[in-house]
Amino acid sequence: MILELTTEWTDEYIRLRSEALRLHPDSFGSGPEYKHSRETTFQRLEAKHEEDFILAWQDGNRLEAMLGFKRNQGIKHQHRSEIWGVYVSEAYRRKGIAQALFEECFQRASKMEGLKKILLGASHINTGSIKLYERLGFEEYAREPARMIWQGQELDEVY
Repeated sequence: MILELTTEWTDEYIRLRSEALRLHPDSFGSGPEYKHSRETTFQRLEAKHEEDFILAWQDGNRLEAMLGFKRNQGIKHQHRSEIWGVYVSEAYRRKGIAQALFEECFQRASKMEGLKKILLGASHINTGSIKLYERLGFEEYAREPARMIWQGQELDEVY
């Protein structure tokens, strides 16, 4: 079931985000050494609003997938938004959950007046995610060479 994260999910969100960073450090800007502060995470979830949210897939009392959305707020940039932190636990992959999260995100974004662009990026080695994004209608418009270097490997970011 898809839900929008609220403060009651703070601990589960920290668990899921930590899992993503630990298992896939080459896919996220933060690494496995990053420690989520419960207080800071709680405050961030509390401050979310309709143009800045985190969607998640719930199975019982656990979160198994997530997708963050943030709309730019500056007057010259509010036509743009960004999807970040997309992650699906391994046991839940290839079941349409990521697509369902994107579709919910797109539905919410379509109601935002003046929003024209939704951007996202992925490490070039994350070919499964890139294929999903292309199926969802995203097109590559730029590539940043060596955006990250993890354990000596240069990782390009595909936007």
